[in-house]
Amino acid sequence: MARFDSGIYAMTDESPTNGPATSETTTIGPTAKPPSVRPLASGTVTGDATSIDKPAALDIPGLHQALHHVMHLNGDRPSVLRAFREAIIKTTGAVGVGILTQTPAAGWRMGSDDVSGRIPTRPDFVKKFGSTCDAVLKRGTIQMERFLGLESIYVPVADGETNLVVLVLSHKHNVQEMLMALDATAVYITLYLESSHATDNDWKVQALAAVIDLVAKLESQETVDEACHVVANELARHLDVNQVAIGTRFGKRLHVRSLSGTVKLQPGSPAHDAIEMTLNESLLRKEIGVYPTTDDNQSHLLVAHRQLCVDLKCEGVLSTPLETSDGRVVGTMLITGPAKKIQAKQLRQFVRTAAPSIAGGLLVSHRMQRSRLVRAWQTMGTRIRSKKSVVWIVTGLVLVSLLMMPVRYRVRCGCQTEPTLRRFAVAPFEGQIEQALVQPGDNVAAGDLIATMDGQSLRFELASVMAEQRQAAKQREIELAQRNITASLVSQLESERLAARASLLQHQLNQLEIRSPIDGVVLTGSTEQATASAVDTGDVVYEIGSLDRMRVEVAIPAEEIAHVQVGDPIRIWLTGLTGESFDATVQRIRPESELGDGRNVFIATVTLDNPDDRLRPGMKGTVRIDCERHSLAWNLFHRPWDYLVSRMTWW
Repeated sequence: MARFDSGIYAMTDESPTNGPATSETTTIGPTAKPPSVRPLASGTVTGDATSIDKPAALDIPGLHQALHHVMHLNGDRPSVLRAFREAIIKTTGAVGVGILTQTPAAGWRMGSDDVSGRIPTRPDFVKKFGSTCDAVLKRGTIQMERFLGLESIYVPVADGETNLVVLVLSHKHNVQEMLMALDATAVYITLYLESSHATDNDWKVQALAAVIDLVAKLESQETVDEACHVVANELARHLDVNQVAIGTRFGKRLHVRSLSGTVKLQPGSPAHDAIEMTLNESLLRKEIGVYPTTDDNQSHLLVAHRQLCVDLKCEGVLSTPLETSDGRVVGTMLITGPAKKIQAKQLRQFVRTAAPSIAGGLLVSHRMQRSRLVRAWQTMGTRIRSKKSVVWIVTGLVLVSLLMMPVRYRVRCGCQTEPTLRRFAVAPFEGQIEQALVQPGDNVAAGDLIATMDGQSLRFELASVMAEQRQAAKQREIELAQRNITASLVSQLESERLAARASLLQHQLNQLEIRSPIDGVVLTGSTEQATASAVDTGDVVYEIGSLDRMRVEVAIPAEEIAHVQVGDPIRIWLTGLTGESFDATVQRIRPESELGDGRNVFIATVTLDNPDDRLRPGMKGTVRIDCERHSLAWNLFHRPWDYLVSRMTWW
């Protein structure tokens, strides 16, 4: 709080005209005269004037009455502080009033919601204001300075939790009365903040007592469903809201457990689906969600919340994840009710305080809930009396132990070898194969001649085109001699066209030889079919593959692809290589399934070295993929179980 009764205020006069801004601090007592200033035509003031127009006296009693009325308003903190700012503007005639708040992370903050009247809130201006606020807090006194031709007055406000400074921009120059008015304002704001903190503390004590009582009732329930039912109904009664819904997630899926005011929410109903979507949206957000939101930029993130308000015909909805103190999310909770109550700060504080305790209580109920298997075992234990029963029990325990033993799950499927590198020798142009020089199985090197194209027709056509070109050139000379310019140009163009055609034919004659593009083995192609056969441009004459490294394509059934991962060990047996196997790892799995042998398969690839050329393209075989470890019971029965589950549409 500013020390007005001491009669000491800090005043800084910043001159923006001569060189860099300088500050001069002046001590002003209760009777001290303010520095001489005069109003400019634009309504601003300057510190080097010699005269001043005396402003009208401030209505100090009226200000006290207005501030007293504002302090007793029944509203939230932002609305009350806004009323304080408007009262200052109305009474003092200030240009604008803002409240700067000091935060540990971002320093001084003042947004558009913290300003009444005309005060700039650009980051550079706020940074400038903040530097002065630091000095004001250090001195603990009201400080004045010049800002853009206006008197800027900084008033520190004592708050036990947050550092606040009230900034006033004004044209008035009756400094003494202005300082008295702002000092009184600081007193009223301080009294309001202290009263607000006391009210918040009382509310926190009541909320803590309610949470303790709620957790005690929660942990006394035998099942999770009963615990959720108690939480939903107790919260709806205590908070006086429309409805409260609880959902838990102890596995991979969230289950809607309870809705206040109902015995059991029917799965598949529109209300159940809307609540489930909203609870899942809350889990994805991982924070408290309020709709209608006070921030329009966040409304697109609450689509399910908005739809729930439509389906349940409620004004607002608040959701929060139920996260234990150690960070485990066990579910989520939503509250519906009037928009004003949903958006209240106290409701968010209560939910933020109660959520960890509720989450811990639900987790305890989940762990203590006795399953049907445990109950059956206890019932059976009371009936066991004879030695024969003991033998059967021991046998059953041994069998269960064996079934629970972890065993590596293995997937068996077919495979086929393919060369890692293959290229095609194609016809360079439309024509006829004159001679094929290799056949499948022959080894070739890059650049080896493997076939030739028939060039006789090209030679005849080239001779004809060249004769026509000479004739066109001769005709052009005749037309020039006769001064027939148009005809000569036509002859020239015809000669150029024939020259281009001759160049193309000559290029084709240079491409009559078809050569191997890589080192490898001829995989497909036949001398009988290739020789004297007509081909089009791009037709494949030979397929050549490199056998130094072979690619094994493994056809994994679609129902097993979920268990296979890149890097899993693999063993390969190929037909024709009896007693020999190859060990490798899965290198790549194609993302799209294919149709193989009448069923959907995913192709995984493995590369093997082939130094002695024993592996040939097209060899088939069997593959065993070693996947993750699962219990023996899972290995034996997961396929029948998956089949039954997929066929039971009523499940």
